Amino acid sequence: MSPNQAIRFLVLASSLTVASSAAPQTAASPTGAQIAGIVYDSSSRRPLAGADVQLQRVRGAGTDAQPEVGTATADQSGAFTFENVEEGTYVLGFFHQMVDSLGVAMPTRQIQVRAAQRLRVDLAVPSPSGLIVLACGRNAVSDSSALLMGFVRDAETLLPPEHSVVVLQWDEVVFGKGGARGETRHITTLPREDGWYAFCDVPVDNMMQLRVARGADTSGVVAADLVGRQVVRRDLYIGAGTRVSLSDSVSVDSGLTPGGQRSVWRGRAMVSGRILSRGERPLANAHVSLEGSDATATTNDRGEFALSGLPSGSQTLTARALGFLPERRTVQLLTGHAPNEVVVHLTSLKLFLDTIRVTATRVYTTDANGFEGRKRADQGHYTDRAQIERQQATAASDLLRMIPRVEVMASGVGSFGHVVAFRKPFAFEGYCRPDLYVDGYLFPSGDLEIDDMVIPDDIEGIEVYTKPGLAPAQFTNNMSGCGSIVVWTRKTTRPDRKPK
Repeated sequence: MSPNQAIRFLVLASSLTVASSAAPQTAASPTGAQIAGIVYDSSSRRPLAGADVQLQRVRGAGTDAQPEVGTATADQSGAFTFENVEEGTYVLGFFHQMVDSLGVAMPTRQIQVRAAQRLRVDLAVPSPSGLIVLACGRNAVSDSSALLMGFVRDAETLLPPEHSVVVLQWDEVVFGKGGARGETRHITTLPREDGWYAFCDVPVDNMMQLRVARGADTSGVVAADLVGRQVVRRDLYIGAGTRVSLSDSVSVDSGLTPGGQRSVWRGRAMVSGRILSRGERPLANAHVSLEGSDATATTNDRGEFALSGLPSGSQTLTARALGFLPERRTVQLLTGHAPNEVVVHLTSLKLFLDTIRVTATRVYTTDANGFEGRKRADQGHYTDRAQIERQQATAASDLLRMIPRVEVMASGVGSFGHVVAFRKPFAFEGYCRPDLYVDGYLFPSGDLEIDDMVIPDDIEGIEVYTKPGLAPAQFTNNMSGCGSIVVWTRKTTRPDRKPK
């Protein structure tokens, strides 16, 4: 037991006073009582092995002497026992590293002990609802809200930073006279001196994002998924970084407004790791980037990558590979400590696509997906491989910037991704989000952006239909009514054999 734990226990126990001045006996007594029980972790639903259980007699009124404290350690089954306990009133509580990491003081039990008595007293880490009561009060327990808590640390010293503020933000759709528009809402809280913070009554039906700021420094924006959970812990780290403005055709302002510059963060942190499939197969040529930074990398044949010149603190790493769903991972980039390493597993799109069995004999491989035929029909806008190579774009969304009625813009405050939107026929109608098809598979509007799915080197052709009535039936989703972007990826095909 650490000195801090003993002090905390004595502070809790000193508030309970009864008219008794006797202390727990130190010598064995055949008439003493026995106190036994189990320490249980209600969150993980298993015994809390290794917990330090403390039994302290309540100090009598008018007595200045500090009572002795008895300690027992819970075994692997969470069980503890105190033998030969004298009559009197006692306070029973426990400490554990996991409990300390929650940042919430555990409640103590006051018990009355009689001679030769056998008492069963169980102790427990509160359930998620109990933790909410401790941190926020009974009125905060709800099926539609959650407790979001954690600790804030400096990325270099690992100490609680002074004068920091934690920001919780989320996107909402607001309906007004001009129609629907997206807005970013946010609330803030100040961490305690030990770095602990909490947000109570957080709605669980939105995807929340967190960051911590301290003066001109800020962490990255990291996700906090609360759906289906009552208590979520997210520790945050903040470090130093330098903000650099880059020329771009999009704005970091909220809303769908083109024009302006893009700001990125740079620093002296590094991260390395591997990109693997779910079957532990290394993925070569996967694209890795850090949101908020302009640093990017491509994995080698062993799936390895390394990024440097990064802002330190809590950041979001994004990994993409052809044929796999993109993965966003929160990483803690520390400086002056152990290397920052991460392993990311990507999920194959084959798990989401039905198996296609070809039963007919195909004579020609040319224009197998119908791209050239639709290009001749000229119902939309078409970009082939030759045009892609001439543009030398760094992101797939860059290939769409010059198409009429297509806008590529920032996704909002705190986010550095790009949103592709179609301008509606009349200026007052604003924009809509098109559906995305990759190799014939539909990703409904707003689910994933084109930059999340492919990079220019992997694209063979793009079809853009800015009106739903122009798109072929197989690329029309009646649910969105906006239009479609159809992407065909490059594939290696064998020459067809001549039929015998």
